[in-house]
Amino acid sequence: SVLKYAGRKKRALPEYPDEEILLLAMKDMNVAKLTSDDTPLFNGIVQDLFPGVETPILNYGDLQTAIEAQIVADGLQKVQVIITKIIQLYETKNSRHSVMIVGDTGSGKSVVWKTLKYALSNMWKADASNPKNGVKELSINPKA
Repeated sequence: SVLKYAGRKKRALPEYPDEEILLLAMKDMNVAKLTSDDTPLFNGIVQDLFPGVETPILNYGDLQTAIEAQIVADGLQKVQVIITKIIQLYETKNSRHSVMIVGDTGSGKSVVWKTLKYALSNMWKADASNPKNGVKELSINPKA
């Protein structure tokens, strides 16, 4: 699945070298799932696999603007950690069929997915050429 996702990234970003695309795909698919204790270990392993290759910093442009606008519309502060988590969720959803968000009460789980939902919906509604008209949420009862 990493290679499939890397291929999709390469088609979207043809100007980046293959090593950077593969590194970006590996990080996109794994970093959001790791604990804060495991992230430095993962980064060390990746640096050993790709010595001298830096992870490219992508410009999310319209998406980041829509996320920041939604955060302000919701009366929240634009905190970079939350924006990063929202973008990580976006990348995770692009590479996986489903996602489960877990964490402590008050850790921002609902803020992250709801902000992404409304930001994407607003972006798609503003683009008349886009056939998508919004994000649907389907909640399930975990105790069912």
